[in-house]
Amino acid sequence: MPYYQWYGVSIEGNKRNGAQAALSKDSLEKILFDLNIAPIIIKEKQLLIKKLPSLTMKAGMYHEIKILLVAGIRLPEILAIITVHYHNYPLLQEFLYHAAADTAQGLLFSECMKQSSILFSPFEQGVFAIGEETGNLIPSIDFINQYLTQKSVHGEQIRSALLMPILITSLTIMVFLSIIIFIIPQFVNFLQNSNQKIPTTIAILFYFRSVLLNPLTITIIISTVTLILIFKNKIKQSILFNQLIKILKYIFPLWSIIDNYAFLIVFFHMISLLLKASYRIDQTISFIASHIEKTNYVKTNCLNGIFKMVLHGNSLSNALKEYPHFFSSDDIFLIQAGELSGSLEMVTDTIYKKYLNAINYKMKQIEAFVQPIAIIILGLIIGLMIVSIYKPILSICLQI
Repeated sequence: MPYYQWYGVSIEGNKRNGAQAALSKDSLEKILFDLNIAPIIIKEKQLLIKKLPSLTMKAGMYHEIKILLVAGIRLPEILAIITVHYHNYPLLQEFLYHAAADTAQGLLFSECMKQSSILFSPFEQGVFAIGEETGNLIPSIDFINQYLTQKSVHGEQIRSALLMPILITSLTIMVFLSIIIFIIPQFVNFLQNSNQKIPTTIAILFYFRSVLLNPLTITIIISTVTLILIFKNKIKQSILFNQLIKILKYIFPLWSIIDNYAFLIVFFHMISLLLKASYRIDQTISFIASHIEKTNYVKTNCLNGIFKMVLHGNSLSNALKEYPHFFSSDDIFLIQAGELSGSLEMVTDTIYKKYLNAINYKMKQIEAFVQPIAIIILGLIIGLMIVSIYKPILSICLQI
């Protein structure tokens, strides 16, 4: 679908401009006239990269849809209204434009979402489908909004904790490469001119420099980085990548703890919100088993096993007892109390908040310990390099 840049005047006489995906210029003019904007200039705009919306952006979109649904506006009209708000995201705007037309013809919005898996995860598609099938569309949309918002917050916490170590590592790598590329060659020439033996460390660094600056090496690095960026989603789903993640989790226990907490947060949060939206417990567990942890076989088998037990009439607490390495006895006791009192959604919400506070505490631990450790380790590396360079210099000075 073409993408246009437009300039116009509103009915109040104010200058307006923006960007919009549309089938043609005539179609765009009609859209703008419906918004009481008279277009003056419309020109097609070519985009090399079409960025994807962030989790926060999509959460805001769902919140907007929910508000308009509560106001009594039909979904096709809502999609047509909000399309103009996402001109910075051509792929999303194009999807909304087509979805508005398709839903007006009677197609379910969840079916439209399945045609654009790059924009919407199976989780979003499944929740929306359940909402349409059960007549609980507004609670379902609210659930997606809360889930994406919380996921965005967790991602921001992780990025915040890792920001300083990443900056320190990047700076160290830059210093290391600068020493190898600019200082090591001059130092080797100095030693050769002084008829001094080149230390093993310097010789290794000099050889590494020659390999690093080789055109073939540069080409391989650029090609590898490009392929990783292009196929990053497939790489994340590969068996080799997940095996590597398991090894790293074994080496770094704190990572494994945070990963388990994140799983429990999603699990209990989804149960709480789906039960509040009037879904049955078997329907809830079925959805969770179908839409989370597709890449982790242990957790996938755990969820499938829980679903089978619940489907055959077992209570959720009895099903969780079969997986003590994931669910603590305290959590199981609370779930059992919730089942007996008929307040399971409140109990799961309490457990969800407990693990949310726990993961926040662990993130603070990372910020407190990882950054100083990273500084010490990287400082030692730089220190060893400097010592290996200055040791021969001192030897020459002592001989003079």
